[in-house]
Amino acid sequence: MRDRFLRALGLGCALSALLAASAGAATTSTTRFAGDAAGTQTLVRNADGAVSTAVGDVKASTLGAQSGAGATTVARAAVERYASMLGLRSGAQLEQVASKSDEDGTTVVYDQVAGAVPVYDGRVLVRIAQGNTTMKSIASSVSSTAPTSAGTAAITADQAKSLATAGVPDAAINAAPRLVMYTGVPFGAKPATLAYVTDVRSTTQPLRKLVVTDAKSGATVDTLNRLENAKNRTVYNANGSTSTGSLARSEGQGATGNADVDNAYNNTGATYDYYNSAFGRDSYDGAGAELVSFVHYGVGYENAFWDGAEMVYGDGFAVDDVTAHELTHAVTERTAGLEYQDQSGALNEAISDMAGWDVDPGDSTMGEDLPIGAIRDMRNPAAYGQPATASQYVCTSSDEGGVHTNSGIPNKVYANLVDTIGRSGAEQVRYRAQTSYLTPQATFADARAAFVSAAGDVGADATAAADAWQAQGVTATWQPSC
Repeated sequence: MRDRFLRALGLGCALSALLAASAGAATTSTTRFAGDAAGTQTLVRNADGAVSTAVGDVKASTLGAQSGAGATTVARAAVERYASMLGLRSGAQLEQVASKSDEDGTTVVYDQVAGAVPVYDGRVLVRIAQGNTTMKSIASSVSSTAPTSAGTAAITADQAKSLATAGVPDAAINAAPRLVMYTGVPFGAKPATLAYVTDVRSTTQPLRKLVVTDAKSGATVDTLNRLENAKNRTVYNANGSTSTGSLARSEGQGATGNADVDNAYNNTGATYDYYNSAFGRDSYDGAGAELVSFVHYGVGYENAFWDGAEMVYGDGFAVDDVTAHELTHAVTERTAGLEYQDQSGALNEAISDMAGWDVDPGDSTMGEDLPIGAIRDMRNPAAYGQPATASQYVCTSSDEGGVHTNSGIPNKVYANLVDTIGRSGAEQVRYRAQTSYLTPQATFADARAAFVSAAGDVGADATAAADAWQAQGVTATWQPSC
């Protein structure tokens, strides 16, 4: 299919040669890593053969870093040495954007760039051990089809915003348009295009999407659904409206007697307290963001969602595990940034279920207090029509590639992990993987490697983490048939 498409554009021969050359370089770079790394090694490959996760201890001196070099210098040496293994032409395609240190070491974060423009979802995480003498791992989501230069936009960000909001009822902008090199989700699904990405929501309908606008022609290149079905608390009562609400309870005020208002207030507080006490995280953004909720949304609306700015609940839906689930989507947006599609989308959903279960650990079901009853079971995904093993993975084009279906597999993995190392250990592994090792288009195999690395960081049993995934058929190299 890809070759037919490339021939239609007249690019087949040239690009095929380029991909072949890249594959050869990747093989050489992979062989180099295998020789450099000591101890247990893990290599996870994506569909085009590039490595998305590489785990193994490589000395800073082997990378070419001078003695006493800092973490960012060691990390830069690593991406220069292993760029082709990741599917990049050179390390120059990566721009450092952050460096996050903890008691175990430092994670250096890079964005993939096309010239001075970031590549959408292009992200590389390099983990450097405490003392900066060893590289521990590289996690990568990069586009091999992104060019090395971007060209110039012909329309402005304001024009892109107007185009993105056209047709969205009562549109509001969650984030201003950002200029990127867009190659689709998954990578390569669209021709490389300089584009603006605008995060748009409706203030009167359950609708949120990313609109990708060609920065030269103004045409819509793609739209991505972002309505993820979510302690400074504010609760509004919509009273059956889908557009407005009256302030019902603010931080520090007493109970109102309205069950949904008080439940939203109490359960967002419980979620805030959970993240703060377990991980030292101050609200979903880590910087004390206000927790805004709307209850009694619409008439007969049986759902809840996070729209990028607030939690919204139908009657009776402001229950504890649902609140934790939805607000964890907000945490994921600001950490791993997992795309809401296919395997990464199923991981996104599963991580929210994991957190929901941690906040409400008394049973293994999700949403058992909802008016419609439970909707998923962490220990028994099949009870609600979900697969539990990799061999049961559902290939579908609906529900963003089955994000609410295939999440049953990592949900069961987490149940395995809770049963073997305990909940306190499992939640630390999950959060470290989410914040330090997962990249936007991570696969289940990448998540397995992330959980194993995270377990080593937090003093948990790394073998138990691997076994939890293995038991559900997710090996270090597993990929679905679709």
